[in-house]
Amino acid sequence: MSVCKYTAEQAEILEAILNGAKELPVEGQNLLLMIAKGMAFSRDCLMKRECDEMEQETGKDRFA
Repeated sequence: MSVCKYTAEQAEILEAILNGAKELPVEGQNLLLMIAKGMAFSRDCLMKRECDEMEQETGKDRFA
């Protein structure tokens, strides 16, 4: 599993999302937050599954 480093392009995209969200009503902001949390959860699950598969292939924990 690699460590994610933010690039200038990613920072610009995040800034644009935050600026756009400021203009939404609170309900819309709440929906965006729920979507972002769901995306983060999905990413974490996929990364964990990938790590688990690699551990099974190698027979050991890479991070131990």
